[in-house]
Amino acid sequence: MEKEGSTKLTSETFVANISASCAKVMGKDMKVKLQTTNAQELYNHFQVFKSQILIMDFRPKEQFEQSHLVGSINIPSDKVKEADFTNFDEDSFLEKFCTSETEKERIRRRKRLLVVLIAFDRNCDQLLSLNSSVFTSKFKRRLSSDSSEGLQPLKNAIMMQSVLVKERHRDCYLCKSGMNVFQDKYPFLCNTDETQTKTIADCGRYPSEIFEAFLYLSNCLVAKDADLLKTLGITHILNVTDNVPNYFEESNPDLEYFNIDINDVEEAPIEEFFEFAYNIINQVLLTNNEKIEEIDEFPDISDHYSDEFDTHTLRLDTSSKMIDLWENSPLKSTISSVDLSIETARQQNSGSKILVHCAMGKSRSATIVIMYIMKKFKLPFKTAFKLVSLRREKIDINPGFIEKLKEFENNDFKFATESSDQSNASTEAGDAL
Repeated sequence: MEKEGSTKLTSETFVANISASCAKVMGKDMKVKLQTTNAQELYNHFQVFKSQILIMDFRPKEQFEQSHLVGSINIPSDKVKEADFTNFDEDSFLEKFCTSETEKERIRRRKRLLVVLIAFDRNCDQLLSLNSSVFTSKFKRRLSSDSSEGLQPLKNAIMMQSVLVKERHRDCYLCKSGMNVFQDKYPFLCNTDETQTKTIADCGRYPSEIFEAFLYLSNCLVAKDADLLKTLGITHILNVTDNVPNYFEESNPDLEYFNIDINDVEEAPIEEFFEFAYNIINQVLLTNNEKIEEIDEFPDISDHYSDEFDTHTLRLDTSSKMIDLWENSPLKSTISSVDLSIETARQQNSGSKILVHCAMGKSRSATIVIMYIMKKFKLPFKTAFKLVSLRREKIDINPGFIEKLKEFENNDFKFATESSDQSNASTEAGDAL
């Protein structure tokens, strides 16, 4: 079902054969199409809609107790029987697997929630790439004992997804990232065997992560939370407002501030700050690094968008077809290439991270981040907008700034000084003739 204001997580599809005994759940062909997500997508979605997410963790109880996402419900593989899915009964399921009334209520409300299924202690890309052979007895014999045991949580997660599909629940995703990824990159969203008391309410609002461990986008509330900034390891802040102070400029010498003094009105000349902002963000990325690996050519995705710009047409929550196309879409290829290029540079720098914020994190700061991506990778406005909107909910750039970004694209991503230099050079050449 669609939830107002929500954005679907991007997805790939995964088709798996399931044993014949599960045909009642899976259908006659005993296959299921899974939508998948990953740790970063879930982290970003969690910031805005954490109360609307149901996380079901199918790993063994021992692994779950060692580390699990806050608010998740354990459906341990050693306790599950196929009949729990083939003859699914809500009351019996709740009684068997839920340890509190809160957990029971969340599962009862599943049709109104985004459901994420956790099945892996470690990343599962290689396992999922095996597709339909993954549950055959021949394949299992080739696996180590640990890997073979890891198939059971996956099988249970797939069967749970099929139950939800039969209930016409569309917002269900298998997380490809293992719990080790969350524990390594987002430990503040995890409970461990030493910290089992955190609840969803205890988790603050973190900024949207546009590029992993490098570029973050948020409102001003994040910028005034000292503990949060320390947790994320933010080293630089670009404040894109005319009325929000640099909260820790005096008290924290480890934070370096930069300011763009501008109001969020259509006539504001935000393009005058493009070069300044680009150089600041790029400087953070390239710390201890001479040059980012450039990408010469991206797939042409122009046919995937209408000429008429409409922010809603670029949101996954209004286009189920985008979900179906995502696995092999040129857009996915482009975003993956951008991520890889950023990651290559990031691994060579000193660990610097930058937060770009305005008052709401919707217009001014989003404009700056989109401009940076356009310039760095020579991407059209719509593609850069899409990348950012996939990772930041409710982007709402004012029309004047949208026009400035379109003009920036039409001017071959040149800053005002670059255009001026080229114009002067042409004039001088003409005078010399």
